[in-house]
Amino acid sequence: MAMKKTGIYQKIADDLIDRIKNGEFRTGEQLPKQIDLAKYYDTSRLTIQKAIQILISKGYVYAKKGYGTFVKGEKIKNNVLYQYDINDSTGFTEKFSSLFTIQSKIISFDTRAADEKECEKLDLKIGSTIYDIIRIRYLDNQPFRLEYTIIPATVIKNLTQELMEQSLYSYITDELKLKIGSAFRQIRADKADHYDCAYLDCVEADPILEVEQVVSLKDGRPFEFTQIRYRYDKGYIISNHIL
Repeated sequence: MAMKKTGIYQKIADDLIDRIKNGEFRTGEQLPKQIDLAKYYDTSRLTIQKAIQILISKGYVYAKKGYGTFVKGEKIKNNVLYQYDINDSTGFTEKFSSLFTIQSKIISFDTRAADEKECEKLDLKIGSTIYDIIRIRYLDNQPFRLEYTIIPATVIKNLTQELMEQSLYSYITDELKLKIGSAFRQIRADKADHYDCAYLDCVEADPILEVEQVVSLKDGRPFEFTQIRYRYDKGYIISNHIL
């Protein structure tokens, strides 16, 4: 089954997801060995590994060291899917839309001049115009994460509150025809603050997982500086990076 090289591991991942949804690979069943998948898709084992990482990050399969890769059941999915792959730059909507009902609520949406820290993070000149957005994301009507996002208006143009209630990354790739590149992330633990209690259904002193990220386009321009806050029981860090 030969495929074009461009985005081949994403295409393979999509095909494997279709095969899981169609029941070809059932809950608890082991996927074929990577070497066999490589032969089937006429590609390298490394490409198969990258495709499987996409399935893992989206919650369709899990890897059991020394045994192989297995299809997740509904119960496993609900218990394990709330994970954060530090190497994954997939947008929130793309990652979860096939598994959950996603909702976004804008708490605030403003434009203003960037401060010194924001200019440093986004490689901007002091006083550059930015979008300042606070957004809460829901999975199946349950609060999942709170986002504090700064976006340079000179890079991502004509951004609106309505667009932020949908998918920022889809707007960037589909409408602006820009390609998303790499992300730099820092992780820390914190205690719940006033906003966390109000929007993440926390109580004071509950642990919070905070991920701070700067995401760039393929051409190297930073377009997003975000602090993402999760309830302690709604996220954990994984790292499955393939060199």
